[in-house]
Amino acid sequence: MLISEFIDGTPLDEWLPRAGARDVDRRVRQAGRLMASIHAGRTPEDRAPAPARYRARLVALVGRLRRAPLLEPSVAARLAALRAPARARSGLTHGDVCPENLIVTPGGALRAIDEERLGVRPLAYDLARAINRWPLDGRLERSFLVGYEDGGGDARGFRHWRAFWIAAALATSAEYRLARAPDTLLPILTALRRVVSTGP
Repeated sequence: MLISEFIDGTPLDEWLPRAGARDVDRRVRQAGRLMASIHAGRTPEDRAPAPARYRARLVALVGRLRRAPLLEPSVAARLAALRAPARARSGLTHGDVCPENLIVTPGGALRAIDEERLGVRPLAYDLARAINRWPLDGRLERSFLVGYEDGGGDARGFRHWRAFWIAAALATSAEYRLARAPDTLLPILTALRRVVSTGP
């Protein structure tokens, strides 16, 4: 049994629709700083999966989507050709930072909940998953990464290999949806097409 602290406040996904653009940007930066503080925690002894493992999962998933057929052959080929870094900084990650898993406390702080996905992973993968799960557009993604760096995080590895990490995180979501809710795949497929249409 896992017992976790009750956090009083308003879920961010309920708070955001009532907020103006400036307040949304402020909360997104705040979420980036929060993720940096999670990543700064003491790293467990467990080893993170290597980037090559994420690439293998991406290639396998893309092959399934192409055969379905849910992805055009040209898109599938470009996704399968995305290179992965040889190594990536890893550490303790939340695994599911998104508005429904963030609480705005009465004092205005942002706290993360639903830590059942905590694990040792590449930090860049955790960033990509958060960006995909909101989802954050280009402007808010930049704000999120600024907040992350302001909080002491190092986003250089993510920025350099962005296309790969975004696609790898999308592949995780696509695997789940393909198995359990294939009718909800369209946003993931659209995002995968966007990765290779905009480039790294």
